[in-house]
Amino acid sequence: MDLLSAAPTTLKPNSPNALATLVSMTDKLTVPTPKSRRSISGPLSTSFELREMPLPSATAAPVPIKAILHDDPKKRKSSKKEGIKSVALFSHLSQYAEGVRTASNIHPAVVKFALRSAQYSNLGGSRRCREMLLALKEAIKDYRMNPEMAVCRHLDLYLKPMIGYMVDARPMAVTMANAVRTLRHNISILPVETAEHEAQQTVQEFIDNIITNRLDLAGQLIVHHGLCKIADGDVILTYARSVVVRNLLVAAHEAGRKFKVIVVDARPFKEGRILLGELVASGLHCTYVHVNAIGYMMREVTKTIVGAAALYANGTVLSRVGTAAVCTLSRQHNVPVIVCCETLKFSERSQIDSFVYNEIGDPDALVRTHHPASKVTLSAWRDVEPLKLLNILYDVTPAEYVTVVITEIGLIPVTSIPVVLREYSTNSHSVVN
Repeated sequence: MDLLSAAPTTLKPNSPNALATLVSMTDKLTVPTPKSRRSISGPLSTSFELREMPLPSATAAPVPIKAILHDDPKKRKSSKKEGIKSVALFSHLSQYAEGVRTASNIHPAVVKFALRSAQYSNLGGSRRCREMLLALKEAIKDYRMNPEMAVCRHLDLYLKPMIGYMVDARPMAVTMANAVRTLRHNISILPVETAEHEAQQTVQEFIDNIITNRLDLAGQLIVHHGLCKIADGDVILTYARSVVVRNLLVAAHEAGRKFKVIVVDARPFKEGRILLGELVASGLHCTYVHVNAIGYMMREVTKTIVGAAALYANGTVLSRVGTAAVCTLSRQHNVPVIVCCETLKFSERSQIDSFVYNEIGDPDALVRTHHPASKVTLSAWRDVEPLKLLNILYDVTPAEYVTVVITEIGLIPVTSIPVVLREYSTNSHSVVN
């Protein structure tokens, strides 16, 4: 068969008949099969041999390209990572990866917590911090001391891979990072002669103190201090779901205050639905709107109360993405913005935007709906080369948009955050950057 004189044949990529067509064409080719080795003499003498190569059968199942190129398990794993389509502006952040790695030296309680974090089953910085501390407490119960090493050193080495395992599953919230660093600091100052049982008991008691004083009691004091900010006739707007804000609203209702609540929600987590159900079950009068409708509701709002994931030293507020838009509209309508936040969420870092530090969630969560996958427009978004989806979890609200911060130590302006950090750092090392 002469390829130059043959009629042109069009092969469509990814066509099921492409392989059969290619085989039928190659069957007609005449491949010379020399009986002896041919040599070429010259400055660079090279010898070669032509051999018959078996042609693939037209009826054989096509082998996936990934399997051909990446038959090594490590390369298979690398090829999956190549499927991550990161946005250039956020490429310096840890990209979302589904699932957690397996490890034999990790305590089951820590693995369980890591799985819940990776699946976003424990949303909220305070809640994640509590579950993390309880998981570490269970791990410390099973700790066995190395007689050749000081307990303060060996216990820290025992917890270090578990902490790294949790970070791999999902980046730590500021609350969790502060608690972990405080815990490791107190472990490092344990006396060298401390026995195993005594070290376990001491560290477990310290974990209980963090949960009781910095989380539980702090939340109760925030509710106590915040009651004075809710009056009869108020229309309070809140965004997403904050446990301390929920407790404040329920406590104000139980105290006899007559007010209304507007719950603003957004995809993909739709935390506002959970908050709405909790408030309605407590007897509050609520209105539920999506974040794109807050402009119509802002006319009747008298106060905006939101939670926070972190408060930075320069006064900026890190919270669920969408909070900055809510606070901006509140500022434009001269509505005071009240932030409820435990001091365990204070950080000595300064941040002015949402790019340097943030967390990237599952991009597929943006396209998931209750419709079948065949009816979702962006169900095959990964096949569109120029298209990239970004699901960031937090945004930053400027300090000038915040009227007051309610903490367990009272009502403070955002400019007082460095003072609080300095006092805690000097007295008890309870808050670190």
